[in-house]
Amino acid sequence: MSMSDVEQNWFNTFNPYGEEFETACPAYDSLDKKTQTVGSLMKLELDMRNGGFIQFFCNWGHSAYILAADGLGQIGAHTAKKLIEEAFSVIDKYEDDERIKALWDIPKALSDEDNVRLERLDEKYWEDEDDVMRKMLSFFSNNE
Repeated sequence: MSMSDVEQNWFNTFNPYGEEFETACPAYDSLDKKTQTVGSLMKLELDMRNGGFIQFFCNWGHSAYILAADGLGQIGAHTAKKLIEEAFSVIDKYEDDERIKALWDIPKALSDEDNVRLERLDEKYWEDEDDVMRKMLSFFSNNE
């Protein structure tokens, strides 16, 4: 299956979960466990490929990050999990920063060094060493 076929299959299979996840934001605990996991992974993949970790985190929040990190571990995407954990460590130090009133204030507060580090982590994620979409398709089709 070509990568474009994988991407289309992935989107068609998981988009309903992503839509439920988006509707529930930020009350993800109102969703069943599979929808929490798949929805967070779908939003992670879409946002990481579009704007990177900052976009994902600022759009969906800390709870979504935790769900996505756990989901990456479940499907065996350990490199991707490590990369987003490292990206989170870059922004975590801003938790008590007085400038941060909302999630989208985080990018404004980042140092140049932090921005460079996040960009490098995003680029590593885009290499897709784990082939996250294929792993999601395989894992969730085998674990219904």
